[in-house]
Amino acid sequence: MRFSISSMLQLIEVLENSTSISLFIPGFPGGYRERPLFDDMRALNSDIYTVVYPGTTANDGILCPDSVVNSIESAIKTLQKISKPLYIFAYSFGTLFLIKSKINVENIVGVFLFSPIFDLKFCLTGLFADELNQLDQSLFTVDTASFISKHTSENAAWNEYIVSLQNWIHPTIRLIFAIGKYDTVVNQQHVFSLLEQYFNRLSTNNYPLYLCDGDHKLDSIYQSNEQLHNILKTMRT
Repeated sequence: MRFSISSMLQLIEVLENSTSISLFIPGFPGGYRERPLFDDMRALNSDIYTVVYPGTTANDGILCPDSVVNSIESAIKTLQKISKPLYIFAYSFGTLFLIKSKINVENIVGVFLFSPIFDLKFCLTGLFADELNQLDQSLFTVDTASFISKHTSENAAWNEYIVSLQNWIHPTIRLIFAIGKYDTVVNQQHVFSLLEQYFNRLSTNNYPLYLCDGDHKLDSIYQSNEQLHNILKTMRT
């Protein structure tokens, strides 16, 4: 069952007597397709939604950092009004703008970040602007210049990310990172190292980092790590 709730939120599937909600935040440029991950969302007895970014296929607006953040914030706020436990699953590009979003953590019980990045300039092995320019201009309306990093150094980009990340460090949320060690799109070994150092300083094991036998693709990361499946099993409501 699929229909548009609003311009930024699409219902993928509703379950009879569901007890929770799962929100999928896609990688760039977004768009829904069935994934093995969704089977585990169904096992959570969740209704499944996805974010639709402005400026992408069949959605008005312009794709830029602010519009992506706004669409994520609006989607989460809309789902929080349903008053069920909320699981958020974000991938690649989507992880960056989820973390940058400023929201109330009400009802959010789990956040899974697959192939996370902290900056489009300093994480990617290629130029993000080149990827944007390859999009079909009849289907996408993109402000390419707005995605070019304003940061002059990786350290500045990382520090800004950490400030945003602190908003998600909350005792009611399980925050989980899953990184593919064979990723050739993002320097994930470096991302893993920075995150590991950060969480070690917090002296907590509440925010696990998984280095998986996969590449950048979500399916390869998720299917290669049985621990991720087990985490979801323990979180069922």
